Amino acid sequence: MEHKNNFFVAGLVKITFLLFVYLVVCGSGGNDFVADEKVSNCTNSVIQYDKKGAFSESDGFVERKPLEWVVENGANHFEKEKIVSKKEFFGNADMAIQYYTYDPKSGKDTFIEEKYYHYKVKIFIQAPLKIRTVTESNPFNIAIYSNRDVNSVQEGNIDIVSASLFTVNSFSDVLMQYWNIFLTGDKFSGTLVKTHRAEAVAANMLWAWEETVGFKTVIPFPIAVNTSIEGVLAGNVLKLTIKGETVDTYRKFVVKIIAHRKGR
Repeated sequence: MEHKNNFFVAGLVKITFLLFVYLVVCGSGGNDFVADEKVSNCTNSVIQYDKKGAFSESDGFVERKPLEWVVENGANHFEKEKIVSKKEFFGNADMAIQYYTYDPKSGKDTFIEEKYYHYKVKIFIQAPLKIRTVTESNPFNIAIYSNRDVNSVQEGNIDIVSASLFTVNSFSDVLMQYWNIFLTGDKFSGTLVKTHRAEAVAANMLWAWEETVGFKTVIPFPIAVNTSIEGVLAGNVLKLTIKGETVDTYRKFVVKIIAHRKGR
């Protein structure tokens, strides 16, 4: 009889443990982060996207796809979301730059010309950067570069990075954050808040022409604070718009990018 009682108690403990695990994983509306980038079976989170142009004002419903960003907790609003592995995108950028110069007679900036550029880009999205106890405050780290493997011209190119690690000496690294980015569902927006020019590590650059002694040369110009970014990740398609100016205010730009995830 004592043996049967022990068996009964052991079974009851096992059932209780399994019930506890189920409630932790599927209960209270929370989702787990998963290493293989699949959303937990406990959630029905989806996104929907349009069939029109990359930047159309009105969207027409096409289909619903599983989210690739997983909500960190079960709150009624999006507090923070997280990329669980590195994602690579390749696509095209359409850039417009308005060039200005300073007129000493009028004391005002004078418009010179507006130029348009089209080139290939690479985009990398990964978990926020971290070094020791310091972590990038953004929901993800994003880096946007001209695809210099195929682009032969630098003029009009843009380099964007939300945060980066730099080696200050042979023994230590430091984390520099440039952008503050906010994520809601599949949409994100942000603002450039620091250039880090004082530390000589400006990394957000616009490649544009400058005239010196009658010759035009293409060089990188640091992008000014308050430059904005808006984007949406719909399935394997990433669309974004960046608007701003260089720190000297003489080059104002807007670039629209559409890219597809590698290996889609």
